[in-house]
Amino acid sequence: MGRVIKKKLAESVLDEISRMVESGELKEGDKLPNQNELAAQLGVSRPSLREALKILEDIGAIEQRPKYGTVFKGRSQILYSSHLTPPLLEDEAAVIELIEARKFIEMACVELAAVKATDREIEELGRLVEKMEEMLDRAKMDQYAEHDITFHYSIARASGNRFMHHLFVSNRRLMEHIIEDGFRLLPGMFDRSRRYHQGIYQALKARDKAKAVEIMGEHIDFIMSSLKALYESGGRDQERVLRSA
Repeated sequence: MGRVIKKKLAESVLDEISRMVESGELKEGDKLPNQNELAAQLGVSRPSLREALKILEDIGAIEQRPKYGTVFKGRSQILYSSHLTPPLLEDEAAVIELIEARKFIEMACVELAAVKATDREIEELGRLVEKMEEMLDRAKMDQYAEHDITFHYSIARASGNRFMHHLFVSNRRLMEHIIEDGFRLLPGMFDRSRRYHQGIYQALKARDKAKAVEIMGEHIDFIMSSLKALYESGGRDQERVLRSA
């Protein structure tokens, strides 16, 4: 088992586990080391490890068994995720297909969340929106993008539907890269993003299912049109592309 390279640590953990699966070092039914030992072997903190393990559990790749430990059980799930890896933004067709899929998944998730989300889950979404506002005001764009991803993940979880949640989590890593790269290439997206997230939260708070779905659709359509315009321009004049999208 190797030590992970320093990038986004939870993602690096997933990459290392994918490598272990492909090499045969980790097989279905194998018990993973305890978290202290595994974190030390991979050279990451326990919080980073726990984040990665939560993603693996959500997609059905591992199972936590009481009084026994963590068992690896889903080779196909993790290999599917690892084979769809960046540099994704260089593949225009793949990006458009991913955003098309994301639109339908997230519109379904937000529709369900408007009905099924608990008051506590709605409150957490409100706190995330506040954090996003704070990060934007402080020009901490990386942290803004992280809260953006967490906001969408929280809606998927609040849908109360394990299968929709699974669909979202299965593509989460790819969506993260699209969000992060989109902000990097089109920095003007931040202001529009803030307005969309505030609108989605307010619609969910009001339990207005139709409005939540409408704004989520507009949000993702805006991302789609912005990236399409960027591709058509060959990456030139990014701010002009954003204004015209």
